[in-house]
Amino acid sequence: MLESETDLLRTLRSGTYTLDELYSLCEASVDVSRDNGHSPVSDRHHTDTVWKHRVRGWLANAKAKGIAQRVDRATWLIHGTPEQPSRLMLLNAGWELAGVEMRVQDAVELLNTVEEPVDLVLCDPPYALARGAGHFADGHGYRRDNSKVLDGYVDIHPSAYAEFSYRWISAAASILRNGGQLAIVTGPQQSCHVQYAAEQAGLTWVSQIVARKVFPLLTSRRPSCAHWCVTVMCRGPLQNPARVFNPPPDLPKAASGADYPLDWWEHNGRAD
Repeated sequence: MLESETDLLRTLRSGTYTLDELYSLCEASVDVSRDNGHSPVSDRHHTDTVWKHRVRGWLANAKAKGIAQRVDRATWLIHGTPEQPSRLMLLNAGWELAGVEMRVQDAVELLNTVEEPVDLVLCDPPYALARGAGHFADGHGYRRDNSKVLDGYVDIHPSAYAEFSYRWISAAASILRNGGQLAIVTGPQQSCHVQYAAEQAGLTWVSQIVARKVFPLLTSRRPSCAHWCVTVMCRGPLQNPARVFNPPPDLPKAASGADYPLDWWEHNGRAD
């Protein structure tokens, strides 16, 4: 028998719930009036009741334990834990995403399950920064919060990066449609490996976009790396009419007003 808001919330199936939906479930299933449940939380908040405060308190505790995640002002995702994620759902207000999901899975294994040719593969692979060796053996190099790294994650050793790149890029290239594209985000040191691997897999070079990095790592004996590289490759010739290219509207324009997109992205959504 359900006696409290906590009892009800613990029975929820994994999924996404708005705060109003959780309130409605509690009202329909438990006696929210118990222990002065309908009383205001404080004199300053007459419309906020004690029982609703109990619901939000449970969500806050669930978030601290890693079993719930707040994805919007009043939308929560409850599915698995950081230690044992089963599925991650991409949420974006205003779009139909019922068929979109993110899987925690080996990239090659995932790509091998794709049954139809795809338009685009966008990937931000490991950078092979040797974070677990030398000065960074404690796992906290580059200000990494090691507690947020999923169990089982293994970075790529720099000496194995070329082979690693060819393995997953070949799998990605095999599922691209005619004119489909592969976009890979890396640091400049590894961009040569991914371009070479993509060319070996039969893809054609389209562009390398340089995106400004706002907080580059300080160096003393060489210039600080102040950009990321986005290497773009395609299946088939560059002039293939099936290849899609829509310049972002915030890129520079020619004096005539026509599109004049550059491969240098200074403003790319990062805080200055």
